[in-house]
Order: sequence, then structure tokens, then C-alpha cells
Amino acid sequence: MKSKFAVLVSLIAIAAATPATAQDLHACIDEACTIESILPQDAASGTPAADAAAATRYGRWGFDLAGMDKSVKPGNDWFDYVNGSWVKTTQIPADRSSYGAFAVLRDLSEARMRTLVEGYKPGDAANPDRAKVATLYQGFMDEAAIERADAAPLLQRLAPVKAATTKDDVAVLMGKSMGGFGASFFGPGVNDDAKQPDVYALYLRQSGLGLGDRDLYLDPKFAPQVVRYQAYVAQMLGMANWPNAQAAAAKIVALETRIAQAHWTRAQSRDRDKTYNPMTLAQLQAQAPGFPWAKFWTAAGIDKANRAIVAQNTAFPKIAEVFATTDLDTLKAWQAFRTADDIAPLLSKRFVDANFDFRSKFLNGQPQQRDRWKRGIGVTERALGEAIGRDYVALYFPPALEDQDGRTRRKPADRAARADRRPALDGRRDQAGGAGQARQFQREGRLSRQMA
Repeated sequence: MKSKFAVLVSLIAIAAATPATAQDLHACIDEACTIESILPQDAASGTPAADAAAATRYGRWGFDLAGMDKSVKPGNDWFDYVNGSWVKTTQIPADRSSYGAFAVLRDLSEARMRTLVEGYKPGDAANPDRAKVATLYQGFMDEAAIERADAAPLLQRLAPVKAATTKDDVAVLMGKSMGGFGASFFGPGVNDDAKQPDVYALYLRQSGLGLGDRDLYLDPKFAPQVVRYQAYVAQMLGMANWPNAQAAAAKIVALETRIAQAHWTRAQSRDRDKTYNPMTLAQLQAQAPGFPWAKFWTAAGIDKANRAIVAQNTAFPKIAEVFATTDLDTLKAWQAFRTADDIAPLLSKRFVDANFDFRSKFLNGQPQQRDRWKRGIGVTERALGEAIGRDYVALYFPPALEDQDGRTRRKPADRAARADRRPALDGRRDQAGGAGQARQFQREGRLSRQMA
């Protein structure tokens, strides 16, 4: 299953550890082929490991008294009384769009994970999980190999998109994107059953928006963002050698605007009762005709589920109609763009820069790209977090720190990481931002940059 913060069914490595020919773009790294290389498998050199950061201590009992502003009366503004000095003096790092205590914990965990990961060896037969982590991380850090490959990994993944001859083929590609790159009009995922919490359930949610939220398409105040988004779509399609990139970009934005009109609002999507609508595949086919549900179901790997809990149930027939009434070439161009956008952070510098300039800098106000090692740790953790986590817990949370009931305490940054992994309606972090988000961040004790 695919979500912004779930492990890919087919984990994608940037480079492998053993030599291979340039044609071996899909070489398997492990015996089960759960990790696949998108570049020739050259040995990569890493940077020297940084020492593990020491945990920040806040006073004697975990609270920073220096961050208070005692000139403010607590009855007038409790937040400013408790945090006022911290807000006034703290600068958001240039490689972040927001900052707060959880970000500090995240930085600590990143430094510690770097120490672990850079100590792993790709050929460690005695520790295969460590070998996978080392292969993935070192491959991401091998910029020379990535630059040589340039668009080749993307073009290879666009070949099935170009070869699609029917809308059924497009639905299959949407389903397969759940375990790789690309996107879908509908987003499946597994979670606790809201009304039977002792079992897991398959959920289906509205999706399909490259900007993440309907308001960015429909609210006139976001018109500059839509214009810039269309330019970005055309840029990505152009770099992917897609024909008629400018015209295709205009059609893609028009398509997503129609999907946005069908989407529920965020407030509606938070209603736990209205978003609980169990359906069998047959019921879904009857309620939302026009989309090849059976093809999608199988391609997404969810065909063993006998039902799905449909969240925005009244939106599904409308989105299915959008699919049915959109021409094949536009659907293919949409999937091509979403694939390019998805894989861009793993490709050569021109793709990375284009993606960063729009998604992070323009939409979220982040002035500077994060250091490559930090991005490498992020990629590796999302793909193989459990493997790293075992060593992390053993090193930083030994049995002496176990709770009295015998359960190991969660690592400090885990809650922050979980918050980062909380998907928006499209399965990605909210790109909207704005003053409302800034106020929310302030209430949570975070600083936030304004959206462009």
C-alpha cells in the first residue's frame, strides 16, 4: 500500500553495491527482490559519519524557563507567557519551513541514525538488513552515478505509461503506483477499523490532486499558485521528453480542477461517521461506475480484501465520472507527470532542483535545500525504518530504560516522525500552508513560514 509515510511494496534504491552493466537498471539487491536498483550498481563512497548528537536538556525537569515572556500576563495570553521569548528569538533554519521542539528531536534522531547508517557495509552477509540500508543510503549519496543516469530511471518507468492503449491500462498503472511511483484518483490504505479497533481494515479515500487540497484549485486567492503549478507540470513533462508538454500541462490542471470540484472539504473529511462507509467491490462498482475497479483492485494488490471502507463516498461517483469522460492522452500525461514528480527527488540535480523550487521553496517557503545526507537518511528511513530502528533502540534505549511493564520506550523523535507522516487528502504533506496553518503551528509551539 502506498501512503506518504508507508514503506513501498517495491522499495527503490538509487544504486547497488556490486558492479553491473548499464543495462541492469532493475537489478535486485536482495534475494526476494524487495529492493530494486534504478541505476547501474556501482560502489558508492559515503561521507565520514558524524558523532551522535547529545540530547538537548531543558532545565531540570524538561521545560525551558528562558523561553517564557514574563512581561505578558498569563491571563491575557497564556501562549505568549509560556513561549513568547522563544518565539521572538528563535530563527527557523533555512532548510525548514517550520520549526519547534519536535524538529529539534528530529534533528537529534537524524544525527544518530547517520552514525548508524554510515557504519553499515553493503556486503555484510551476516547482517542482510544492514547491507540493504547501506546499499540504499550509499547509492543515494553517489551523486556522480545519479548525474550520469540523469533521466534514464524516469524514462524507463514512463515506458508503460506511453504504451497504455486503453483506460483499463491506465487504471492498472494507478493500482501499481501504490507500490512504486505515480499516483491514482483513489487512495487505498490499511488502518485500524474505526468501529472495530481490534482488526485492520482497507480504506479508500479520494485522491488525484497534485496540489493536495481542493481549495488551492477552487479558491481565487490561490490563482497564482495554480499558474505556477501548471508551469511546474510543463517543466517536469518537458524534462521527461513528454510530447506537447505545455498543452498537456494545461489539460492536467483542468483535469485536477474537475477532481477538486468533486472532493469533500477537509471539514467533511474529518467526520468519523460520514467517512465510514463499508462497501464490497461489487457495491463500489455499482455506486461509482466509469472506473475499472476490478483492474485497479488487482493491480493495487488489494484483491484479497472482501470490502473497503470508503471515506468520501459521495465524491467517488463524481471522480469516476471524471475518469470516464477524460480522454486517454490526458490521463496518460497526468500519470506521466505524477510519476516524474514522485521520483524527482531521487534523480539528477536538475530534477531535484525543479521539485524543490516548486514544492518546498515556492509552496512552503523553505529557502534552502536540506543537506544531502539528511535527505538520504529520510529516504532510507522511509524505506527500511524497521531495520534501522532495531539498532537504534538497542543503542539508545537499552533494557535498563524499559518501562516497568516491560515495554521499550518509544524513541524521542518517533512522535514527531509520526506527525510528519500524517497524510493530507492526497497522501502527501499539506502544501497549502497560509496564515491558518501558521496560527495552528503557533498553538503547537512551532514557527512556520508563510506560503508564497
